[in-house]
Amino acid sequence: MLKFRTFLIFGLWVLGNQALHAQSPVLVAPADVVVSKGFSFDFSNLLDRTDTLFGVLHDDQNNRANLATRDLVCIAYCLPNPYTKYPGLDTNFLSTAPSIACDWFSQLYDITNPDDVYTLSWGLDGYYEALDSDSIKIRISDQRVNGRGPILRIFEGFDSTGLVVSDIQTIWVVDCECVYDPEFDCKDVEVNLYLNPDCTLTILPEWLLDFSALKPCNEYLNLELRDWITNQKIDRQVNLDGAQVDYRDKGRTIKFILTDPFSGNQCFGKMILLDTVAPILHCPADTIVSCSVETRPYKLGMAIVDENSLIIY
Repeated sequence: MLKFRTFLIFGLWVLGNQALHAQSPVLVAPADVVVSKGFSFDFSNLLDRTDTLFGVLHDDQNNRANLATRDLVCIAYCLPNPYTKYPGLDTNFLSTAPSIACDWFSQLYDITNPDDVYTLSWGLDGYYEALDSDSIKIRISDQRVNGRGPILRIFEGFDSTGLVVSDIQTIWVVDCECVYDPEFDCKDVEVNLYLNPDCTLTILPEWLLDFSALKPCNEYLNLELRDWITNQKIDRQVNLDGAQVDYRDKGRTIKFILTDPFSGNQCFGKMILLDTVAPILHCPADTIVSCSVETRPYKLGMAIVDENSLIIY
């Protein structure tokens, strides 16, 4: 009986000691990265564990390499954009990728050569421990809006017991051609816009904004058109994005209203829709008549004026 108890206690001690010293599974994704919208990469390679552009996973953390990109820098790296959920610089967390990107802008930007590219370092590759290497997979969650915003690389793997661990790398795609500006202003002068040759026009918010240096990213702004006198809403193609006008609005004075759905800020102004495409005159077909035949237009045929999409007789 004593031997059995001794054996049982020893067995429990061995199991407890093994559990105490068993290595917990670890998976750390590569460092987060910020790239410009013009940065070239193969989206399908984001699923490739061996592609080094945005970092790989090593089975030994001592083998991790530096993760760097060759890209331009811009002020948009520093500015938050609620439309794309990009956080911009966070002075409380300077180690985040957006804060690092802003620091690169501060160090490297050359106003005389804004398109210059630089080697930008973001951190290290990822690594894993106590995981079945063949079990590690990557899933992609593309959350970009109009090509801007976050791409999530979700790394997952499991150990010998089936315990699943995961970590996420965020690749932020930022448009360096424009910035989010919550304090936007509408043009304070009357705006003249011109119909296309087909007598239609899709009006873009950027045509109506007053800005000098930094072009605003304007897709998020809601644009509403109303008749300046009657206040009747104008949108000729409600099934299309944006505000649509056509020949029925030619010469009309229109009130435009721009609204930021995030801040609620709003501005308005006045515009007139014009048509500068010359009309086309279609004459009747040539004909030969005798001197005694009536030659006034109503007898020989009337000319037709093609006013773009309008036909006037």
